[in-house]
Amino acid sequence: MRFNFFSRWFAIGMIAAALVMTGCSKDDKNDEPKLNNAVRIDGETKPIVKAKINKSELADNNYEMHIYLSEKEGFEIHVAKQHHEGQTIDLTKKEPERDGGGYWYVGYYKSEEIIFTAYAGPGVSDPVFQSGTLYVKRLDDVDGQPVFEIELKNGKVKAEGGYGDGKEHTISFHYKGKLELFKEDNTIKDNAVMIDGETKPIVGAKIDEDRLAKNNYNMYIYLSESEYVRIMATKEYHEGKIIDLTKKELEHEGWYWSVEYYESGETILDTFADPDQQNYPVFQSGTLYLKRLDDANGQPVFEIKLENGKVKGEEEYGDGKEHTIRLYYAGKLELL
Repeated sequence: MRFNFFSRWFAIGMIAAALVMTGCSKDDKNDEPKLNNAVRIDGETKPIVKAKINKSELADNNYEMHIYLSEKEGFEIHVAKQHHEGQTIDLTKKEPERDGGGYWYVGYYKSEEIIFTAYAGPGVSDPVFQSGTLYVKRLDDVDGQPVFEIELKNGKVKAEGGYGDGKEHTISFHYKGKLELFKEDNTIKDNAVMIDGETKPIVGAKIDEDRLAKNNYNMYIYLSESEYVRIMATKEYHEGKIIDLTKKELEHEGWYWSVEYYESGETILDTFADPDQQNYPVFQSGTLYLKRLDDANGQPVFEIKLENGKVKGEEEYGDGKEHTIRLYYAGKLELL
């Protein structure tokens, strides 16, 4: 009798387990299907129509990828081979500070409107995801074009202010295939500034004479009477060096570097490397080089070069938009 009693309950247990397994299999069938070269944004699945990668950045082992859903809608993803390739990237966390930057970035735009941007750079106010992972792997090269697998899973993000539309969005996507190489025309003609892809000639350059006498450089680079870039630096800490614009400086005596851009009385961007002024932003990417070359007719001659600048300043520190900037100037600076 004891055997029959336990046998009966064992049989009931097996039936219950089978029902549970059946229920699980039904749930599995209801799971969302794996995406195949498509994006699922806020529950809507859209095919990926094109994928590109920046050739110049690729040569430096940085992956700047553009995923197109249409001519006016798509994603931009930045990762670095050294820090991200072949790894499952946690999109909910800022990354630790490191030399050379190379932090992950994910942005989504539609009809020229920024829906959201997320960026892992430490010390900046850009948001990260509430949930989600990213995986990027270069698989091969075919016909001179790189082949990648890119997968973003379980993304949830909300970006406000200048970082997005203020709404919560869900996103997943998977792409496996070739990425068309493209090359940005970032060539700067002599003595010009490229701001957001538009090249503008430098029409004048000035420097504060009193501060120059103390080896402090307060320089104004003019694109017109009402548009200019202001750069502040010192001989002791900055001259002849490649300055990383993505970092606050270590505390020291004297000036810290600063890069500002103004147009028609409006502050477009205002960055400052003073570690005690954390409210001021720094760049997301970029370097600055300046060197006093000579003096001609009583005026100092400088070379100034700002490369690969990307920056966003909000409230009193900018217009809330992301800007790219390059600058090159070699010549005399009029004394103020």
